[in-house]
Amino acid sequence: MSMTLKSYAEKHGYTLAGAFGIKPERTHYYYVRPDFPDSAKIVQGIRDTDYCWYRDGRACNNYAMSY
Repeated sequence: MSMTLKSYAEKHGYTLAGAFGIKPERTHYYYVRPDFPDSAKIVQGIRDTDYCWYRDGRACNNYAMSY
């Protein structure tokens, strides 16, 4: 299901705002639709988030910044 959703988002021009995780292969993805007035602000807000991993609270990297 995750690959289907990722494929849909990328095919339809959604902006990858965040891919947060401890390792690149274990991440939570956040996409934002770019065609509404506040989308850039929302993307920036997601990217500025201090995201912690849900299991142990460790600080995550945003791997979306390297794509």
